[in-house]
Order: sequence, then C-alpha cells, then structure tokens
Amino acid sequence: MVQVFGPPDAALSKPPEAAQNYIYFHSGRIRFAKITMDDVDLELVDKDPSNNLDFSLEHYYQQLQAGYTKMTAKYGLVTYIPDYSAIAQKPQ
Repeated sequence: MVQVFGPPDAALSKPPEAAQNYIYFHSGRIRFAKITMDDVDLELVDKDPSNNLDFSLEHYYQQLQAGYTKMTAKYGLVTYIPDYSAIAQKPQ
C-alpha cells in the first residue's frame, strides 16, 4: 500500500533502507513523542519481514521502545520496530 499526502504527481522518495515491510515519512514535519522532525526523513522498518508489518498508531511508542534506531548519513532516522502483536502479549 502506498499513501501519499501532497500533490498527486509528486515523485516518491526512495527510503534509506531497502526493506520489504516499512513505513516511510519524507518531507514536511512529524512529531513522535517529544521528538519533532522538520524536513522529515524517517523510516520504520519491520524487524520481522516474514509477515506483514503490524503497526499500531495508538501504541507506536511501545513499538519504538522495543526497537532500535540508527542515524543515516543524511541526518535521517531508520527505526527497526517489532510487530505490535509481538509486544502487546507481553506484560508492560
């Protein structure tokens, strides 16, 4: 699934990490918890590519806590997150 917010003829940007299951945010502004990114370059990569990415917008912070993040050479972030179903079963 590809969802683009912006002009219909906007070119899609290539994410920094080649991945099968991911969500990529590029340009604009985004806020995750206390982090605000301008000119966004943020890719959320599924730590388990053998199944579909199970992302929870309501519980994204738990997924970020259970994953890890790498900085890119161009000041972006690539965050590897587990499926929400994998962490929802564990007591918090």
